[in-house]
Amino acid sequence: MHYFLPLHHRKRFRQTCKGSLFFIWLLCCSVFCSSRAVAQAPTFTMALRNTSIEKVFEDIEQQSSYRVLYSKKIIARAKLVTVIVEKASLETVLSKCFYNQPFDYVVQEQSIIVTPKKNRTGALVPTADSIISIQGHVVDDKGSPLPGAGVRVKGTQLTTVTDANGAFSLSHVKSNALLVITFIGFVATEQPVSNSVDFIIELKQGEQKLSEVIVSTGYQTISAERATGSFVKVDSALLNRRVSTNFIDRLEGVTSGLVFNHNLSGLDPNASPISIRGRSTIFANTKPLIVVDNFPYEGDLDNINPNDIADISILKDAAAASIWGARAANGVIVVTTKKGKINQPLQVSLNSSMTIGEKPNLFYSPNFLDASDFIDLETYLFNKGYYNATLNSKSRRNVLTPVVDILAAERAGTISQSDANARINAFRGQDVRNDFNKYFYRRRFDQQESLTLSGGSTKATYLFSAGYDNDISNLVRNDYSRVTLNENTSYEPVRNLNLSIGIHYATNKLDNNNPGYAGITSNGSAIYPYAAFAGPNGNSLAVSKDHPYSYVSAQTNLLDWSYRPLDELNLANNVTHVNDIRINPSISYKFTNWLTADVRYQYDKQFTENDNIQSQDGYYVRNLVNLYSQVNAGTVTRPIPYGDIYDKGVNDYAASIFRGQLNFNKEFGSKNFVSAIAGLEYQQQITDLSQYRLYGYNSEAASSSPVAYGTVFPAYQNLAPAAAIPYKDSFDEMVNELRSYFVNASYTYNDKYTVSGSARFDQSNLFGVNTNQKGVPLWSAGLSWAINKEAFYQVQWLPELRLRATYGINGNIDRTLTAFNTGRYSVSEITNAPDVYVTNPPNPDLRWEKDRMLNIGIDFGLADRRITGSIEYFHRKGTDIVGYAIIDPTSGFSSYKGNVADMEGHGFDLKLNSRNLNGLLKWNTTFLFSKASDKVTRYNAGVTPVSTIVQSGDGTLDGTISSFFVPIAGHPVFSVYSYKWAGLDPQTGDPMGYLNGAVSKDYASITSSTNTNDLVYNGPANPTLSGSLRNDFSYKAFTLSINIAYEFGFYFRRPSVNYQNLFGLYIGNKDYLKRWQKTGDEQSTNVPSLVYPDNLTRDNFYTYSSVLVEKGDNIRLQDIRLSYDLKTLRIGSARLNNLQIFAYANNLGILWRANKYGLDPDFVNGYPDPKTWSLGLNLHF
Repeated sequence: MHYFLPLHHRKRFRQTCKGSLFFIWLLCCSVFCSSRAVAQAPTFTMALRNTSIEKVFEDIEQQSSYRVLYSKKIIARAKLVTVIVEKASLETVLSKCFYNQPFDYVVQEQSIIVTPKKNRTGALVPTADSIISIQGHVVDDKGSPLPGAGVRVKGTQLTTVTDANGAFSLSHVKSNALLVITFIGFVATEQPVSNSVDFIIELKQGEQKLSEVIVSTGYQTISAERATGSFVKVDSALLNRRVSTNFIDRLEGVTSGLVFNHNLSGLDPNASPISIRGRSTIFANTKPLIVVDNFPYEGDLDNINPNDIADISILKDAAAASIWGARAANGVIVVTTKKGKINQPLQVSLNSSMTIGEKPNLFYSPNFLDASDFIDLETYLFNKGYYNATLNSKSRRNVLTPVVDILAAERAGTISQSDANARINAFRGQDVRNDFNKYFYRRRFDQQESLTLSGGSTKATYLFSAGYDNDISNLVRNDYSRVTLNENTSYEPVRNLNLSIGIHYATNKLDNNNPGYAGITSNGSAIYPYAAFAGPNGNSLAVSKDHPYSYVSAQTNLLDWSYRPLDELNLANNVTHVNDIRINPSISYKFTNWLTADVRYQYDKQFTENDNIQSQDGYYVRNLVNLYSQVNAGTVTRPIPYGDIYDKGVNDYAASIFRGQLNFNKEFGSKNFVSAIAGLEYQQQITDLSQYRLYGYNSEAASSSPVAYGTVFPAYQNLAPAAAIPYKDSFDEMVNELRSYFVNASYTYNDKYTVSGSARFDQSNLFGVNTNQKGVPLWSAGLSWAINKEAFYQVQWLPELRLRATYGINGNIDRTLTAFNTGRYSVSEITNAPDVYVTNPPNPDLRWEKDRMLNIGIDFGLADRRITGSIEYFHRKGTDIVGYAIIDPTSGFSSYKGNVADMEGHGFDLKLNSRNLNGLLKWNTTFLFSKASDKVTRYNAGVTPVSTIVQSGDGTLDGTISSFFVPIAGHPVFSVYSYKWAGLDPQTGDPMGYLNGAVSKDYASITSSTNTNDLVYNGPANPTLSGSLRNDFSYKAFTLSINIAYEFGFYFRRPSVNYQNLFGLYIGNKDYLKRWQKTGDEQSTNVPSLVYPDNLTRDNFYTYSSVLVEKGDNIRLQDIRLSYDLKTLRIGSARLNNLQIFAYANNLGILWRANKYGLDPDFVNGYPDPKTWSLGLNLHF
C-alpha cells in the first residue's frame, strides 16, 4: 500500500500555479499594450459626414492614446466637418478636421491642444469669450511629480494644489492670465496661460531653501515643510549606494535613529534586526511596521527587490506614525516603488552587479582549544578517572573521542604505549577548522540584474521591471536565487478619474544543505578539535556521533551506523520555495480641485513550501531505522522502512486590505492652506501552517510506505526510551482581522505656522471584548514654526530655522496573544491519543500596548547652505506593556501573559550636512548621531534567583522568549548583570565573589540568592549611542564615498573557559592557557584554576562574573564606494542618458574597539561578516 501527496496540498499547489500564471500573463499583456502605445503610430478609420468637430475628437480618443484638450468657448463657432478616411495618419485626420476653422491645434506628446488662431502679425484672434479651463502637472527636473505644490492665478484668489500625481486643474481662468507655481525647496515659477489649456511645468531645485523633501506616510504624501512629525527620507541614490539583495541592509549607516542588531539568537519570533529609536516593548512585537505602496506588508522582505524602490520614508515619532494606530509603536518604514511618469517617452534602465565575498574567519572565535592542548587535557582527565564510568559500563553506549579510546586500549593492553603515543601524536597536528574551511566553506559570489521599462502619455503611465538575483553563499551547497516581476500602470479614461494597478510577483529558492561549523556535532557536543572529515585521497571519513565506533561496527544485523559529515553534506536535499504575488488596484476621482476620493485594495498571497528529503543513505534515516529495529532470534524487522524520509512544510499566507479615503487639499486666499484625509480600512490575514512526513518515500514514483503510528516500540538494545514512530503531521490556521477608522488634518498659515492632528480607532479580533467596546483612539498632535520667515528674525548667518513639536500615542500588538481561551490539539506519540494543550487563558481586558511620545525638533541651515541639519529630542512612555504575571493557581495556571508592565525611553537624533568644497573638487559630509535608551518602570518579577537574571538579562539566552526572562524595573529591558568579582584565591586559584557584603566562595549561595543588590548592573546590552560619518568626494565624473559607523554605550559578556563545557561538551576557550596554576598567577590572570572534579556552580559564577564584562564601544569602516558617471552618449539611434560604473567594498573592519581582546561586539559568539567586493554598472536610456 502506498501513500501519495495529500490531495488538499495538490489542489492548493495547482491553484497557486494557475493563479501565478494568470497574473504573469496579465502582467505581460498590460506591458505589451503599454509598449505598443508608445512604439507604434496609430492609424484612424472614420466615415463622418457633416458632423460636429467634437464627434471627431471622440473618435480620435477612442482609436488612439491621444487626448484632445479644448475649451467649448473656443470651438463655439466651429463648422461642421466631413472626415472619410481608412487607416489614415493623425496628420491627415487633423488637416481635414481643422480645414477652414477659426481655431488651430498643437500636438504635444500624446495631447492635441486646440488653440485660438493667430492673425498674420502673430496676435491671437479674439474669441467670443477668453475665459478657459486649464489643467497640468508640476514636476521636478527629473520628471517626478510634486504633490502639494501651490498653483495660483496671479492677482486673484483663484488657487489650488497638486494632487498625489502632481496634477492640477483650474476653471474660469482668463486666457492672458499668469500662473504662479510654488513648492518648498524649489524656485517659484511664473507660467503664462496664453490660451494653452494643458501644461507640464518643471520646477528647479532652490539654493536658498531648507533641503525639503516629499515624504509618504502610506496614506498621503506631504511636503516636509508642512510636516510636523519626524521623518527620514532615503531617496533612490542613497538607497542604491550599497549593494545588497535586501533593502533593509541598505539602510544601515545612512539613516539617523535606526539601529541594527547583529546578535540575534534567531529563536525569538518577535525579535527584529532593526529598531527605530530604541525598544518600546518587552515581549511583544519589536519589528517596525513595513508599508509598501500604501499598504502594510507582512511577507518576506526578501521578496522586495531594492532596484524596484523609488524611495523610503522612515516615520519615527507619534505624529508621523500614529496614522497607523495599533501597529506604529516601533516606527514605520514606508516603501514607495517606482512608477512611470506622465508625458515621458520610453525609458530603459539596466542595473547589474556582482559581489565576491571572503570566507569567514573560522580562527576568529576564542571558543576553541588547539588539538595538542585538548589532547593533554583529555589525558589529564583520563588519568583522573573522568571516563571510567563509561569505559567500565557493560552496556557501553556513550561516545568517547578517538584519543580516549586509544588511552583505554593502551590501559587494557591491546596496544603498546609507543603505538598509542604515535597514534595520539598524529592527532596533535590536526585542526578541524582547516577541514571546515576546505570542505564546508567557500568564497561568496552574488549576482544581481535588474531591467526597467517605463514611460507615459498624458492619459497613462506604465512601468515594468524584471529582476534576477543569484547568491552563492559562503556555505557550500547553500544557495539563494530570486526572480521578481513588477508592473505599475495608471490610466485616466475620463477627466478627473484615475485607475491604477500594481502587480508584483516574486519567486525565490533557498537551498539549505550545510549547517556550518556549529551544526556538526558529536554526541550533542561540539566536534572535537582534531577531527578529520577526509582522508589523504579525499575519501570521506567517519567521526563519532551518537554511539561509539566500536559499538556501531559490531552491529552486523543493522544498517551502517557511521556518521560521515562530508557524505551528509552531499546527500542533503533541503529546499524552500517562496511564491509571493501582490495586486493593488485603486480608483481615484477628483470631485473638485480640492477634494478627491480614493478606493484602494490589496491582495497579497505568499505560498512557502519547504521540502526536506532525508536520503536513505544519510545518517538521519539509518540511525532512525536502526533505533526502531526489532531483533528476534536473529531476525530483524524494521517498523520504519528503509527509504527516504520526506518532510513537507507549508506556510500559506493570504492578506486582503480594503481602504476608502477622502482627501482634502485647499488653499484659502494666499495664506491659508488646509490638508486633511479621512477614511476607513478593513484588513484580514489568514495563515495556514501545515506539515507532514512520509516514510519510505520514492521521489520518482511519488509514493511512500505506511507505518504503524499507534504502536509503541522498544528502542534497539534500550538505546532510548520506548516510543511510537515520530508523527509530524499537523495543521494550524490563524485568522487576524483589523477594522480601523482614521482622520488626519493640518492647517498652515502664511507658510509659517502649521498645526496638525490625527486620530485612529482600531478594533481587532485579537483584542478583548472590553477593549473593542471602549474603543479608545490612538492620536497625535503637532505644530511647526518657520522662525526665519518672521519679520523680526534678522540672523544673517542662520537664514533657515524651523521649530517642530509633536505629542501622541501609538500602539503595538503581540500577535501570540488573544483575548480568548485558546489551545492546541495534538496526538501523543506515546499513546496515539488526541490531547489539547491550553496555550492562552481568557483575558477579556487584553488591549494593545500604548506608547506615548513627545518629540521636539529644530531644522536649520547656515548661510550659503554650508551647513544644514536637524536635531530632535524625544521622550517616550509605554503603558499596558505585555509581560508575565503570577495568577491564582486555582485557575489552572501559574502565570499568564497580559498588560502588566510599563516602561519609558528618551534620546535624540542629530543630522548635519556640510558642503566643505564646491569647486571642481566637491566634498560633502553627512554626520549622524543618535541616542536611544529604554528603562522598565514597572514589572513585578516576584522572587527570582539572581542566576536567572544574569543568564538571561542581556537577551542572548533562549529564555528571553519565555517567562524565564525577567526584566528588572529601573534598568533597560536587555541589560548586562553580573556577580561581583573579588579576584582569585591566591592559594587555590578559585574565583571569589561577595555574599552579604563579604568575600565568599560559597558559589551555591551566591548563585541561588534572590537579593538583586548582590549583583552588578554593568549597563545596557544594546548600543545607546550610534551613528555614522560619511564623506562624499567628487571630481569631474568620479565620486568617492567613505562611510564610518560607530556604536557606543553598551556592554557585552566576553566568553571564557567553562570547565564543565570543556570536559563534557568539548567547548574550549583560549583562556584555558591563561588559567591560574600557582600562587602569584592571580596578579596576572583572572582565569580560575583547573579543578577536578569540576564544580558546576563555580563555573557558572565565573562565567557570569563582572570580570568578563567588556565595553562594546567600537568604530568601524563600514564601506567605500567609487563610481564614474558618463552623461549623455548616443549609441546608434539610442540616447544614453547616464552610464555609471562603480566599485564597492563592504565590512572593511573595525578601526577602534574598547575591548583589548580583539572581539567584535556585534559578533561575540559567532563570526564577523566577511569583507565583500562588488563591481557594477547602471545604464539609463
